[in-house]
Amino acid sequence: MDDDELRRGMATCHKQFDEATAILAADALQALSFELLTTSDHAIETRIELLRRLAIAAGAQGMVGGQMLDMEAEADGVKSVLEVERIHLHKTGALLRYCCEAGALLAGSTPEQLKACSRYGKAVGLLFQIADDILDATATSDELGKSAGKDRAQNKATYVSQAGLEKARELAEEMRDIALEACEPLGSEGEQLQALAHYIYGRNR
Repeated sequence: MDDDELRRGMATCHKQFDEATAILAADALQALSFELLTTSDHAIETRIELLRRLAIAAGAQGMVGGQMLDMEAEADGVKSVLEVERIHLHKTGALLRYCCEAGALLAGSTPEQLKACSRYGKAVGLLFQIADDILDATATSDELGKSAGKDRAQNKATYVSQAGLEKARELAEEMRDIALEACEPLGSEGEQLQALAHYIYGRNR
């Protein structure tokens, strides 16, 4: 929807093919995710809960709603970092949080462990977006594998535009620390999640 020409150094689907193909590909992939969940080998109760949470994360209460808020912000502007956070908690953040919750459910987690994974996913979702905003403002297109500086050109609601580069970096550090703390109830099983938080915080593309 940002009409970018590049992703991971390759032409985006709507540029390589056409807009209709890109929309249909997205529709097909989303439908496939529900199909795969219904045909998994896990208990029916687990599958139903995974489907319920995915529908929320992908729909109007999650990614779709967040994308709508993002487009409205392009037209009307935003006035605070909290508005930016609201957009991204619903946008990419909802799907990243779902991934963490799904992993916990599939692993047979306790309620405490599920809550920890959900809190971790929320923090990592925001961390990923803050890091993305910082990179858009500081890296080159070759480094990113996508068009740099596009957020500012499109008047996007970002952490950098609302808080400035240094404050955005402080917020990224704060989200990383929240993610690391969320892993504490998981013990040694949370070490890989902590490593992922460090990676997202320090990524350069």
